Order: sequence, then structure tokens, then C-alpha cells
Amino acid sequence: MKKIFRNYVFLILSFFSLFIACESFLNEKPDRSLALPDGVKELEAILDYNLGMNQNTPAAGDIASTYFYLTEADFSARTQTTREIYCWDSEVNNIQDWQNSYNRIFYANVVLDEIDAADLGSKTEADRQRVKGAALFFRGWDFYQIAQIYAEPYEKESSQKLGIPLRLEADINVVTVRSTLQETYDQVLKDLTAAAIMLPDKSSIATRPSKAAAYAALAIVHLDMRHFEKAEKYADSCLALHDELIDYNNIDAALNNPFPIFNKEVIYHSTMFGTSLVFTQNRARVNPDLFNTYADNDLRKNIFFKQNANDAINFKGDYSGGVTGSPFSGLAVDEVYLIKAECAARVNKVDVALTFLNRLLEKRYDKDSFEPYHAIKTEEIIDKVIAERKKELAFRAGISWRDLRRLNKEPRYQQTLVRKVGAESYMLKPNDKRYTFLIPISVVEISGVKQNER
Repeated sequence: MKKIFRNYVFLILSFFSLFIACESFLNEKPDRSLALPDGVKELEAILDYNLGMNQNTPAAGDIASTYFYLTEADFSARTQTTREIYCWDSEVNNIQDWQNSYNRIFYANVVLDEIDAADLGSKTEADRQRVKGAALFFRGWDFYQIAQIYAEPYEKESSQKLGIPLRLEADINVVTVRSTLQETYDQVLKDLTAAAIMLPDKSSIATRPSKAAAYAALAIVHLDMRHFEKAEKYADSCLALHDELIDYNNIDAALNNPFPIFNKEVIYHSTMFGTSLVFTQNRARVNPDLFNTYADNDLRKNIFFKQNANDAINFKGDYSGGVTGSPFSGLAVDEVYLIKAECAARVNKVDVALTFLNRLLEKRYDKDSFEPYHAIKTEEIIDKVIAERKKELAFRAGISWRDLRRLNKEPRYQQTLVRKVGAESYMLKPNDKRYTFLIPISVVEISGVKQNER
């Protein structure tokens, strides 16, 4: 059985390499008799493949965000694709995020295609449902993350614009077509909602999804869609299962890596694609505009950052548990608190918003000098939550880009991004078409799907 499983994983990887590289492969029927998993245990092992399922989440949005910068020398040493993403080149061919994400979707679809008929062996029907729920979580969450890179930001008024291809089965011979934006988000919500029903409240292993993780993901998606009441509801559901915060008063700020992997705020663990080598501690330099927003009694100022001899500021507060340059891209309790606070404020529940904002901040400020926020206007609360998202979720992969895209729809929060590399200056204005990356050239050539506008 172990030999069969190893062959099967190799077969999966081979399918995807050929799919990306060779159009003629699409005309060949895969021999499904070569090495199919025949039990729930083997299907679960596919989803437990950490390198395939929990690493290499999309990186382009973070490379394109301005919470950090590169020196001219570090910029010049990066790959051409990375340099083009960093400077918002309109024609950048970002294939890696596409390939990594659809690889995970393929794994999830293999499981979903086989799970209902799979032999139980030593497993139970409850295990079957849990594995199925995990596959639905992976697929739905990846669909959402791909949409943040390759589809326009969601707006109800423009929901019939192009979304992403929704691959709902493992058969690579099914023709690739782009759904509408509405269909994309509908499928994301469908998968995550079904996953929440099947998954356990918490997972014994943080790399496995749980009910709390599905609720957190649903809160994020509904926030992105401006469904504030639903986002708040799912934030509540998540926090009812997993709400413990780390008290930063008890964290040693002198440590080079203050947070252990799988710390108690982590609901679901994953990390961003790191081979671009942008986000290693000695390379990604913190934008001073961000660093200067932290008050002196804000413990995050010393826990998250370190100032080097050359006055460069580097980030060290990663929840990934490492310093490899692959930032944490999973789901954590602090983000859910901020979703709860923002959405409560958005629907004029001022006291509730302040309660959750203060609960978070009292764990982030010096306990002897923290002063909670009291009655303030709704708009001011939202302003403070948005500001706290930037401070609390700094270098948290995926979040900055999502926030830029959704908040650019509100004039109050629009940002014009500016970068300098040597003597060259680059600018990205709010709602620019470059907030949506081009579909990779090879995908367009092979499938004939319509390219994004420029």
C-alpha cells in the first residue's frame, strides 16, 4: 500500500507538470488503474502531504504590497518575475501562484472524487466525513486565494465579470473555462460551508483544517464581499470554538523568533511561497511609515521588529515559527477578533466593536499603561480597526493585498502605492487594473480562456 501511495503522489505531480508544460498531454487519457488509493486512510494521507497542501500559498499580492521594501541590490538579485511583480509591471507572467494553487485543488478533487466509495479499513464513517470536509476546505480556500490574484475584486454590481476556472473534478481532460465572479464566490462559500458541517471543532494538528478554520475563512470571504452581518456571524462561530489570545506581555522581545510554530492563536497553519527569497529577515525591510505607527507602549514594536546596525528595520514576528522567508499565511485568532470588531462597527454595534477591539489590544500593549478605547463615533472605530489590521497583521501573507483591493472601493481608505528602485519610481493607483494579475500565458494558450484586461 505504501508503494501504491508513493506512486500515486508521483502520478499527481506528473499530471500537473505535464498539464502546464504540454498541450498535447490534454489529448491523452490518464490510466487511472496505475495507482489509485483504495481507502480513506490513503486519501487522508494525500491531504496530510504538508509540502503540497500547507506550503506555497500565493505570494504575488505580498510582493506587490508596500509594507516592506528591497534595497536596489536585493531587488536586482531577484528573478525577473519577482522584480516585475514588485514594480507592478502590467504584463508580468505570474505562473507559480497559479500552478501551486491548482495543484492543491487537484489533490482536493482527487479525494472528493474517491472518498464516498473508498474502503474504510481501520477508519470510521466519521473519519470519511472529516476527510471529505478537509478536501472541501482546501478547495474552497484555494479558489478564494486564487481569485485575489487573478480575478477582479468582488462587487455585487460587477459580479458578472470574469472569475476564475472552477475545477470541480480531478479529470484533467475537462475543458477549462472561466466562471463569473459571482459563480466563483458562490462556489467558495458552498465549499467552505459544507466543510464546516463535516469538520471537527478543532484539529489535533494545525495543518489540518477544522470547523473553526472553516468559520474563520467564511468570515474573511463575507468581509471581502461586504456581507458584514454574515462575516460577524461567522467570526462569532469561530471564536466560540477558538478564541484564546497570546498575552504579548509574556513574550520575550529579545528573541529572534518570538513565536513558536503552532502557537495557541493559530487556527490553521500554512505558509506562503518562499522561493522568491523576498521575505527573509535580512532582506525585506520594513516600511518606516508602518513602523512609525506603533506607539512606544505597543509591545508589537519590539516583538515584531528589530533594528539593525545600518538602521534598517526587519520583521521577526512571524507566526510561521521559522525565519525561512515563507511568512505565515494561515488563519489565526487575532485576525478573527479584528473581523468581529470591524463588522460590528459597520452595522453600528459600537459597544460590541469596542469590546472586541479592546480585548485584542489589551494583550498587545504594556499592561501598566494600556488605556482602552471608550465611546467614539462609528467611523472612528472603523478607522482604528483598519489601522490595527495593518499593525497586527503585518507580514501576514495574503492579508495586505486583500485589504488594499477591498478598501480601495471606499474613497476614505483608498491608497496610491509608490515604490522607488534606484532612480526609477513606480506607482499603483486605487482600483488600477494591475490589482488583477494576468492569467498565465501558457494557460491561455492551452485552454483558450479569456485574458484579463489591461
